[in-house]
Amino acid sequence: MDVEQRFTHVRLRIFPDGGVARLRVHGQVAPDPRFLTTTAFDLAAV
Repeated sequence: MDVEQRFTHVRLRIFPDGGVARLRVHGQVAPDPRFLTTTAFDLAAV
């Protein structure tokens, strides 16, 4: 399924009786163009 829309969040709903053993999210990582307007940006919080 090819989608041209950018997704920024993934919602994960878990229930008290279990947990999350593995979570796999498919796609390609692309930076937000608003952050690429300057020559330097801080990656410390990533």
